[in-house]
Amino acid sequence: MIGIGIGISIGSVARQIWTPADIATAAWYDASDASTITDSGGLVSNWSDKSGNNNTATQSAGAKQPTVGSNTINGLSSISFNGASNALTTVLTQLSTASIYIVANAQSKGTNQDSNLLGAATSYNSGGAFVSTQEYGSGNASEVVFYTSSLPVQQKYFNGNQLPFTETFDPAIHYHEVTNATTESLPYTLGNRNATNSSSGFKGDVGEVLIFNSVHDSATRQRVEGYLAWKWGLQGLLPANHPYKNGAPTV
Repeated sequence: MIGIGIGISIGSVARQIWTPADIATAAWYDASDASTITDSGGLVSNWSDKSGNNNTATQSAGAKQPTVGSNTINGLSSISFNGASNALTTVLTQLSTASIYIVANAQSKGTNQDSNLLGAATSYNSGGAFVSTQEYGSGNASEVVFYTSSLPVQQKYFNGNQLPFTETFDPAIHYHEVTNATTESLPYTLGNRNATNSSSGFKGDVGEVLIFNSVHDSATRQRVEGYLAWKWGLQGLLPANHPYKNGAPTV
């Protein structure tokens, strides 16, 4: 894993690179850490949670298992979803208040325009959660969060920039938050709407997923963004005024 245990020297003081291990996470999935992935012939059946909460993401059906080993995100291992039935269902039930960060490289849309990176809902007009990329023609994508209209949900940042639309299909950090949402008590599913759906899958590669059971203030959000950006080679996409534009956060 890149970043863990690496020290940098500032003057006479050696500082450790900051990681999510320094704060409380509800769930943490890291494809660059091979020890967290159980696969057979490249098919992923388990993706272990590094938060310490044992919220493992699993898939017992071989036909629905995503793959590992074929693609990377800027040289780091990623898990690839086929845009159809691939899904890993976690033990973590949807949080009513949360901050969610996902490093992903979306490809062209899957079997339809609903390309769900993460879901915990039965349908779009329900009280569940969606973090999704959608294609709007000509190779452009927009990062979308679906909840019922009455829920106070915001899509705030994409690689440190506020409220973007029509981003291209490139590796990116996506941040979403939700406050006091009504939930359906369904577990989060990576790469699809829910554990049983087969037509709303995410097509592309997922590198890291961080879920927190609180809404982050700006300093914490920027620290997480800085960690992810420098780890996954995305620091060039941070805005010029980002506090970690020129170096990863340290402890």
